[in-house]
Amino acid sequence: MRTNTSVLMAVFIIAGACTSGDSAAENEVAEAGTIANQSASAAESTSASRQEADLEFLRMMSNHHEGLTQWSELAMRRGTTESVRADAHELHTKQMMERDSMVAMIRRDFGQEHTPAIMPQNRAQLDTLSARPTAAFDTTYYRMVIDHHNAGIRMINNFLPRMQRPQVRQMAEHMKSEQQREVAELQRKLSAG
Repeated sequence: MRTNTSVLMAVFIIAGACTSGDSAAENEVAEAGTIANQSASAAESTSASRQEADLEFLRMMSNHHEGLTQWSELAMRRGTTESVRADAHELHTKQMMERDSMVAMIRRDFGQEHTPAIMPQNRAQLDTLSARPTAAFDTTYYRMVIDHHNAGIRMINNFLPRMQRPQVRQMAEHMKSEQQREVAELQRKLSAG
């Protein structure tokens, strides 16, 4: 429980201190992951604290997914091409399914309820995206998704060594693979555009 409290306090402090910008999401998650690693290292000697890494990951990643879900809802309406709207729909659907699977795991495997909440920095980025002029919207959305996925990949890498449950590890590894593929695809689209 001590690790979980330390991590939550660190996330709230980091979230309050973040500034807006295209790479802020990756900074937020990287710092939270570093603090989570430090907190977990201090308590790793007990089996209970090692099991908490799985729960901690599911909570943080489901909150992380909530941000992209909301960005993608906006992009489904405001994307200037059918391709961008279709990409946003696909990302929205995948992120919602993964988020809901993580929430179900938390309930089933840990006996806890969790309602994903958009991280404050992701909320600020949603506001930034909402204010983008139409001509810059698609490019901004794709760049934000790339930054968001890269931050998620770093979070997964930070948690993987501490994960104990095979099902959580398998989910994390699948997410990492999919996000790497999507980053490469979106980078190609930005280069071509």
